[in-house]
Amino acid sequence: MSEHRNHLATTVLGAAAIVSLIFVITAPLGAPFNLIHVRGGSVAVLAVVGIVAILGGVLKRPILGLIAGLVFGAAAVLQLLQLGQSINFLAGDASTVALFGGLGIGLVSVWLANRSSSAL
Repeated sequence: MSEHRNHLATTVLGAAAIVSLIFVITAPLGAPFNLIHVRGGSVAVLAVVGIVAILGGVLKRPILGLIAGLVFGAAAVLQLLQLGQSINFLAGDASTVALFGGLGIGLVSVWLANRSSSAL
């Protein structure tokens, strides 16, 4: 039962990444609606890695969830290092770091929980 929940959690986190693409269209609406800066390369990261996470959950392949989590974590670190720099490959800010970091930590945590429950 717990293994099913882990696959479901991986799928939901991947879907959350895809749903986060809504922030692309909030940019022209101004400050009250533009909560998370999703532009440029961060759009591709959310779309591609979100799909990988969804596939990991649907196909019951925890390693895909781990890969997605690690890529989100790496993207968060990359964005953090580029804050305030003239070169910003992901075109984000601290809110992008938080989004990527949260998704990455969540996916890696699900993988770790899956490993610990299968070891029991």
